[in-house]
Amino acid sequence: MLHIVHHLNYVAVIVVTIIGFAFGGLWYSKLLFVNAWRAEVKLTEEQCKAGCAKKMIIALLCTFVLVTALDGLMTLVGIGSLLSGAKFGLYVGLGIAAAMQIPGAVYEGRTCKYRAIAVGHNVLLCVLVAAILGVYR
Repeated sequence: MLHIVHHLNYVAVIVVTIIGFAFGGLWYSKLLFVNAWRAEVKLTEEQCKAGCAKKMIIALLCTFVLVTALDGLMTLVGIGSLLSGAKFGLYVGLGIAAAMQIPGAVYEGRTCKYRAIAVGHNVLLCVLVAAILGVYR
């Protein structure tokens, strides 16, 4: 397992982390889904802004972990193009991220709208990140 760390493309991981984090910022912006998401989770704009720096650091670190893990997995299976990366990201996004997130959201009583916003973000983030990593290979 340690040999994977030696094969990671650290420049790609950093660049793609920033791109993935920016994608999240766009997804949860007023241009796209923040208003609908806030209504679904019953949070005000002020509540969302409270502790914003800490929340953003956590989101950035989680994006870094995702990108690093995907880069390692893609190294293991030999993914090396935009299309194969996107397909791999879709597979991981649906097969792991969505499959793990949806049951919890159902048990929490979250609406279909909430699940579409939250799961849609995670699946598309995996596709985007893996596609870009595929180009770097």
